[in-house]
Amino acid sequence: MDRLTGRQQQVCDLLLAGFSAREIAAEIQISYNTARAHIREIYSRLNVSSRVGLWNASRRLARMD
Repeated sequence: MDRLTGRQQQVCDLLLAGFSAREIAAEIQISYNTARAHIREIYSRLNVSSRVGLWNASRRLARMD
């Protein structure tokens, strides 16, 4: 997922691990609204609309490596 910034990749990894937006915010010490903004941007960049879509996109990208 090289199309993401370092922070977005960190948030993405936590999303894929099952963390909620609130848990992500607490884990990496950002506000809840910032976590949500990162999630929206990740979904937009990867052209997905859910965690299932995110998981599928991450698998596709992993196969390309």
